Amino acid sequence: MPDRISVVRQSHDDQIISMLADQKLRFETDLNVSGTPRGKYSINNLMADLLARFSTRHEFEWSLLCIAQYDPEMKSWSNRFNEQFTFEIAVKELIKRDLSQSSCCGMHVCTTVASLMQLDDKHHLFTQETRELLNAYLESALLAIEETRIDAGSVSPRWYQSPIFVKWAQPKTANITKSMRFSLTDKMLATSHFIELCSVLPESIEYDPRKLTPMYQFLNAAIIKLPPHLGKQHICPYSHSLKVVLSASEK
Repeated sequence: MPDRISVVRQSHDDQIISMLADQKLRFETDLNVSGTPRGKYSINNLMADLLARFSTRHEFEWSLLCIAQYDPEMKSWSNRFNEQFTFEIAVKELIKRDLSQSSCCGMHVCTTVASLMQLDDKHHLFTQETRELLNAYLESALLAIEETRIDAGSVSPRWYQSPIFVKWAQPKTANITKSMRFSLTDKMLATSHFIELCSVLPESIEYDPRKLTPMYQFLNAAIIKLPPHLGKQHICPYSHSLKVVLSASEK
């Protein structure tokens, strides 16, 4: 549950509901939640709670994606403070985010934008003007990532500080330099999340998949190099890296 402090707390608000939406589980699906007064909830209960506390003042990438996944025809919604939102309003707030203050190198913001654009192809969430704006946002992100690449195999964790991208949201930290040094796990985090972003890019965005080959090779070598105890300590970069490498090997 979002407001419970616990070792089993989800990493990002509404991340678990988004995973349930990915699996296309219906609203009526029952969920057993241990350690809570009721014990049993439905996805419908969780979605009602999500809408009631929806806000663009905190990390809301998964919350917005959940709404679009479960009810893409929703024209507008309001939270418990009677603040009104639409997909247009929310996504424009999303692309203003300072990615230096966002989790996982800001990649989740880009991935959410790309996923929403895919849904827009089917459900027309946005106006043509907003579609063009989101296209420009993702194209700038891809150019910035390419321009700040540490080497052929890894993505810079501070790609968003490229002059190509800062016009979207001026970061609060200094510009990136080629001499910056990043830890292995930081590079794994940025690179694996970038590959995940590429997997959900809409058809309107072109990216040569051959550029990903050295990234897969870097991640494969990094997973082998990382001792098991460090894999547990750095579960996010380790698990995301493992996920994309295994997915590539299956294909």
